[in-house]
Amino acid sequence: MIYGIVLFSFLSFVFSSPRWRWLISADMSLSLREEKAGLLFGRYMRDAAAVMLLLWLLRTLNHPWVYVAAGCVFFLRTLGFLIHMAQVFIKD
Repeated sequence: MIYGIVLFSFLSFVFSSPRWRWLISADMSLSLREEKAGLLFGRYMRDAAAVMLLLWLLRTLNHPWVYVAAGCVFFLRTLGFLIHMAQVFIKD
């Protein structure tokens, strides 16, 4: 779980930070649509890392409601991400 948190945090940092976007496209500049999609994806990865970290910290509770609540919140976040991503690709 720790490796997943680190990986998602790294992906969030790469996709959200303008300084590190060269890792995505080394020689080419990104279009406005690609920048928006990358920023949305970076935020989504940040939220995934936060949920994984929260679940890892709360692992000692052993209550199913913790996982159900985290799953519901992340499901709603995923729907929001997909709706915003569709808007980016439809509008541009």
